Amino acid sequence: MRFICLLAGLILRLIIIMLKNLINWSIHNRFLVLIATGLLATHLAATFCHFDARRNLLTF
Repeated sequence: MRFICLLAGLILRLIIIMLKNLINWSIHNRFLVLIATGLLATHLAATFCHFDARRNLLTF
């Protein structure tokens, strides 16, 4: 269970890094995939780790 929490946190951090580089992306499909992955990672973090994912994003 702890591994899932760490994995979800890592995914969320990668999503934030990708969002910062989003300006360089020209393919719209990548943006949609990024949104879906972000929602999935947030859902996993909230479900398995029992914490407020939005508040945790601000601590990154």
